[in-house]
Amino acid sequence: MKLSKVLHFLAAIVVVIPIAVVTWLLSRPIPMIDPPLMAVDHRVFPGPQFEEMVYLAPAEWKREILSRFEENDLRNNPESSTEVYRLVFLPTFDPPVSVRVENRSGQYSVSVTKLSGQGGFGFDELGRRKPTTARFISNQDWLDLERLIEECRFWEVPTFDVHDVPVTDGAYWILEGENGLYHRVQRITPSPKLEAAMVKVLDLGGVKNDYPGYFVE
Repeated sequence: MKLSKVLHFLAAIVVVIPIAVVTWLLSRPIPMIDPPLMAVDHRVFPGPQFEEMVYLAPAEWKREILSRFEENDLRNNPESSTEVYRLVFLPTFDPPVSVRVENRSGQYSVSVTKLSGQGGFGFDELGRRKPTTARFISNQDWLDLERLIEECRFWEVPTFDVHDVPVTDGAYWILEGENGLYHRVQRITPSPKLEAAMVKVLDLGGVKNDYPGYFVE
């Protein structure tokens, strides 16, 4: 009988102790583990820099944009035999780029200049100029671009669109033209036809467009 009682006592201990331990563990607060700290970008887009990037006065355009690309002002083009279209492309989180397509008395070329910064956070974040690349293009390339310029009525549309609205992750498109006359069109959300002309300039420069379809129907 004594041995039987001892065995029953040991069996009870084996059952009770694990239950007690589990109960004690469950009654304790769950420890909190802090996640690893991540780098935080405190810049805001669109923020106070938005208007300074969009509503560019001629002097600001020359000082803050053209000078960074080391590009000339097309409004003062000394070469009357040259017809030029230039797209300045300012993606929010990617490097700004300038693509210039020219017709110099029947010789067609495209040149591309990139900056090292980002396009969506004001002039101070545009970065430094990288080396320019250039190549010749075909007569057909030029004709295709002119057709798209005509279809979007580039020379007639206003420089600014009062219905243009900022986007949190997009691009700002600035297309200039000079053929004896000068015109500039600036859009965040270009129309489909205007976008097609702008994308054609990028394509001729071999620049990948990661911002398709940012237009208003």
